Amino acid sequence: MKADRMELKYFMETTVISKNNFDSEWFKIYPNPSNGVFYIDTQNFYVEKWEVYNLSGLMIKNNFNHFHTGVVDLTEFPDGIYMIIATTNDNKQLKQKILINRNK
Repeated sequence: MKADRMELKYFMETTVISKNNFDSEWFKIYPNPSNGVFYIDTQNFYVEKWEVYNLSGLMIKNNFNHFHTGVVDLTEFPDGIYMIIATTNDNKQLKQKILINRNK
């Protein structure tokens, strides 16, 4: 069907990314793009927790880093672009765009 105009409305009832989430520093996560398994470079930062958001701004996965690893497993999610925001032990927020692409 052809259309002259399309209007999209989103109603969010869960956690969304706010402007404050983007007032932070970037950090390294690799490999990027990946098949869904990423590693946070913990050389310069001790990551206490991380949150992953989809392009709609919905938090799709989070983890309190009890085991102090830098592994982020997103293999259950489809290929696409996501935003990860990590919080360090001194409450600094770090962010990075990540790409899941299984067709490398």
